[in-house]
Amino acid sequence: RMDEGRPINTGTGETLMMIRTPEGRLWQTWSKDDGLSWSDPQPSTLIHPDAPPMLFPLSTGELAAFHHNRFHDHNYSGLDGSKEDVMADRSEIWVSFSSDGGHSWGPPRFVFCNAAIHDLESPFRNHQCSYIDAFIDSRTSERISSGPILNIFVPHW
Repeated sequence: RMDEGRPINTGTGETLMMIRTPEGRLWQTWSKDDGLSWSDPQPSTLIHPDAPPMLFPLSTGELAAFHHNRFHDHNYSGLDGSKEDVMADRSEIWVSFSSDGGHSWGPPRFVFCNAAIHDLESPFRNHQCSYIDAFIDSRTSERISSGPILNIFVPHW
């Protein structure tokens, strides 16, 4: 099963689409003709449970793929909370960078983890930090002179 594809212009004449799967990795495919045709999907090197891809272009020309870097169960049976390890797979966010349009990815770097208090009424929410969004603010800050700021939004209820 493949769903929740995230297409993104790589800036190299290709469109990369990362795809959610229950296989334990994000899958990817490329188009060189604005989405009229696509390469055969293949697994990326990014470890990720059955959760959506979170892929963003950076002002440097690189791509940033946020992923969970954890996977425990090929027999994923939903978010009912009956498998604590499966729920915890979504509790951390890591990022890997690509400078070649997603054809290769650098090593995962830890970004943050979910520190919410457990609420036994909704086991899924105890760990969930998927579905992030991001944008780059290219204005420089007086406090940060190293360049653009990446703003990350994390939905959590």
